[in-house]
This record gives sequence, C-alpha cells and structure tokens, in this order.
Amino acid sequence: MPAVFPTGIKTYSTKIDLVDTVLAAHINDVQTEVSAIETALGTGTLVSTWSGTFTTPGSHTSMTARFLNIESGLIEHSASIATKAPIASPTFTGTPAGPTATVGTNTTQLATTAFVTSAVAAHAALTTTHGVSGSLVGTSDTQTLTNKTISGGSNTISAVPQSAISNLISDLAAKSPLASPTFTGTPAAPTASGGTNTTQIATTAFVNGEVATHAALTSSHGATGGIVGASKTQTLTNKTMDGGSNTFTNIPWASISGGPSGDLTFQSKTASFTPALVDVHKVHTATHASVAIVVTLPQDTDIAFSVGSTIPVVRGGAAAVSFSAGTGATVNYTPGLGLRAQYSLATAVKTAANTWLVTGDLA
Repeated sequence: MPAVFPTGIKTYSTKIDLVDTVLAAHINDVQTEVSAIETALGTGTLVSTWSGTFTTPGSHTSMTARFLNIESGLIEHSASIATKAPIASPTFTGTPAGPTATVGTNTTQLATTAFVTSAVAAHAALTTTHGVSGSLVGTSDTQTLTNKTISGGSNTISAVPQSAISNLISDLAAKSPLASPTFTGTPAAPTASGGTNTTQIATTAFVNGEVATHAALTSSHGATGGIVGASKTQTLTNKTMDGGSNTFTNIPWASISGGPSGDLTFQSKTASFTPALVDVHKVHTATHASVAIVVTLPQDTDIAFSVGSTIPVVRGGAAAVSFSAGTGATVNYTPGLGLRAQYSLATAVKTAANTWLVTGDLA
C-alpha cells in the first residue's frame, strides 16, 4: 500500500532538480522535511550504504525508499564539495581563470595574464612619454650606456681601469708628485707674510721683501758696509773686541798689529788668578804682604792657549807665590812650583795640549 505523506511535507518534490539530485540551495529545507517526517512517523533503521541518484518521488512506493533517495543525494553533494577549493590559501589545478582587472589597478585583486600584458604595454608607453629611448637596462645585463651622468656621491663605482677613463693617464703625467716635485716653466705660489720662518715655500716677492727689510734695519741701526757672517772670511775694520767676553784662539803674536814689538809690559796682581788669553807675554808682578798668591794654569777646554804661549810671574812681596795645575792640566817643573824668594822670576810655557812647563827661580 503506498505511503501517505503528512500535509507539512507535500512540497518535497520542489527540492529536487530535473535529474533527481538535491539542489544545493535547498539542503537545509530537505533537512527540515526529514526532521518533520521523523517526527510524524518515528525514526527507522539507518541505511549504512547507498549508491544511486534521486529518482522521481512518485516512483518510490515506500517511505524507506524515499529516505534512501534523500540520503543518496546528500552523499553525492558531499562528494561534489570535496572538489571545490577553500577560500583560505587555495591551490588551483588546470588553467584557473578570473576577471581581468583594469590597467593601473594596484590592489590585492588577482592578476590575469591579460592584465600583465596590458601593464607591460603601458610601461613601454610611459618610457616613451618620459623621453626614455633605447633598451631598458637590467641590473645585471651587459650593456653600453651613453649620455648618462652617474653621481659618485650616491653610487659606488669600483674596479674601473685607468685606461677606461678618458685622458686620465695623460693628465696624471702632466702633474708633479707631492714628494720632492721637480717643477718646470715658471712655478708660482702664495707669498708668505714678512718675517715668516717656516717650511712654507718662499717666492721671489718674499725674498725681495726680506732683503728690503734687512737693509732698512741696518740703516736704522747705523750699520754700514757688508754683513758679518759667522764663518765667512772677512776683514773687519773699526771694531773693538773685548778679551773678557770673547775668546781668541790661534792668533800669532806677529799678526797683532800695534802690540808689543819686543818690549814686555808689566801687570800687577794682588790675589790668586788664572791667566787669560790677553795675559800672554805680559810680566805679572804678584805682590802681597801676607796672603799667598797662586797662579792656576788651565786646560784647553777652559782657556785655549796656543802652544808657545808664555806667562812670566815675579814674586813682588813677602807673601809666597806659586803655580798650580788646573783641572785636566799637567804642569812639569823642577825643583818645585813656588818662587824661591822676593824678586824671583819664573815663567810658565805652554808646551802641548793641556801641558805646561814652569821654569825659573823655583824652590
């Protein structure tokens, strides 16, 4: 006997399409009607397996067949869902296609090959618009660039051979090194300020200025004639040289004009003393009533007497008078270094470097 449907599910036939499969848009409606049937008739035994498709509802003469028809449709719909891609991170196969975005679109919309081709063509049009001619340059392509200005401040230029830079080698050849340069032509340099005394290069203008300044100085100090050099051979005139503040060495007796011409001069001494260069060939009268007088003969580094210099000494008073060797000097004598008595005469003679001989009325 055919089953009779409750009035609430008589619209079931509208939930299937022409091939008797459940429409996706009515899945929940089908579940609602199944729940209504279970409520009206009670639940039956679950059929674990089924294969087939929905058939025309009128061909099923039992409620069980109709449920199996519904279950089969649901299983097939579940299988069709497995062939769909997920919304999150889908992985497509075959040849996926989609709407082509408008040229210039810059969003997360997927790009089709048609969009990429249009974008490349638009880029070529942009290079023409901005005056770019020739091929586009790749970062690693081997290409010859022309009419370019490359800033060394914002770019790093390395491994460029000298021969690749126009005129570099010839320009360098025309330059002088920093160390010991040899100039040609007429080298010029800034003129230093007057009085500069450094390693700065002197120009002819600097030299002429210094010479003029020197001439003005000599004139202002009343100097006439040439300038005396420290080691230059020159004849000095109208000069007075103090023997106390100057040292005279290797002056031959015969070269001293206006000096003694054979006659000795006498010089009085009342205390111990060391002869000076001006005392050579003078007779020293050492006189004191009670205090002994000592004549010290010096070494060369103290007073550089020339070999042959003589220092005559007369004992002029009652007090003793004697010779003594200074530091570093050697004095030869016999029998002693003291003048024997009042009016005794003894002479010290320079015989060699740092060496003296004392001879006369000695004791």
